[in-house]
Amino acid sequence: MNFSVDLDGVLNFYPLNWLEFLRVEFGLQFESIEDAKQILTYAQYKHFKELFRASSYETQAPNRLLVIQSLNSLTLSGNRLFVHTSRAVHKSSYFTKTRNWLETTGLNFSELAFKTKDSFIDNNIVVHVDDDIEFLKEASGFSPNLNLFLFTSQNITSFETIDELTFLEKVSQILD
Repeated sequence: MNFSVDLDGVLNFYPLNWLEFLRVEFGLQFESIEDAKQILTYAQYKHFKELFRASSYETQAPNRLLVIQSLNSLTLSGNRLFVHTSRAVHKSSYFTKTRNWLETTGLNFSELAFKTKDSFIDNNIVVHVDDDIEFLKEASGFSPNLNLFLFTSQNITSFETIDELTFLEKVSQILD
């Protein structure tokens, strides 16, 4: 079966690297992405994010090793892993940089793709794990066969939650 995960926030500890970039490069201290979005103008946020994506910071978030191990375990039984992202991977330089970083993690994945409805449907994705609740709300309309999990340690949503400790158990129940 085909399943997918979001890259930033699930495979790594994003937004630590984004917030560090803002602090070190521009002297801007934020507790969270939400704080940055409230204080910066939309144009400023977008500009800083573009600079971040072009920098080495984007690939410096620490990996979630337990999640990567769980995903590799799930691929051993023939399941195919797709890494979906909202990074600008449609630009070849970002795609190459992101793919190269993914290969350094030891993750056994089949494809890196931009998060679109077509990508989920064309690849028959049956499980997706994401840390972005707004994207999960959108994805809930993609297919009735798509099982969605919010990657968080907090139980704050109508989506079933998943974290590093429950990842393998919950996803393997669907894929088996």
